[in-house]
Amino acid sequence: MGTMAELNFAIPNSKEEQQFIVNHIETECNRINKQVARTKKLIDLLKEFREALISEVVTGKTKVI
Repeated sequence: MGTMAELNFAIPNSKEEQQFIVNHIETECNRINKQVARTKKLIDLLKEFREALISEVVTGKTKVI
């Protein structure tokens, strides 16, 4: 606790500033979450493509050079 008591913390001055910070964090979290969802969807599509490609090669529908 001695070390914690010596730390300085920045505290927003007003409720408006606090709300601005909260809104900014929520906006950025939403943006990041959307990008994560898009990336996961792309990964799933690539896995699907890989499986289809492997299947075509194994069955002889596609020739490998």
